[in-house]
Amino acid sequence: MKRNSRKKAKDKPKRPLSAYNYFFKTERQRILKYLARKSEGNGNDESNEEEEEVVSAEQESKLVTESGKVSFEEMGKLIGRRWKAISPEKLEHYNKLAALDAER
Repeated sequence: MKRNSRKKAKDKPKRPLSAYNYFFKTERQRILKYLARKSEGNGNDESNEEEEEVVSAEQESKLVTESGKVSFEEMGKLIGRRWKAISPEKLEHYNKLAALDAER
């Protein structure tokens, strides 16, 4: 039996993003950029210290599947662990972003 679903109005405003949503977006972009750079040129000496800390070799082996794609499930787990260990300064930054979006 099929339920009748309501159509959403196209002009309906979107819900504000939470601090975790902003953190997830930022971390995901950082990780994907790091993995893309690493796959392009492994012998690149121009990497700075911050890039070294993005993903460890063990985490990278879990993230990248055999087909070369990034596992969303593993990325979610990794980012979730990072969220639990976030510094108060960074947490405040993401809370401010969420507050600004809530005002929108």
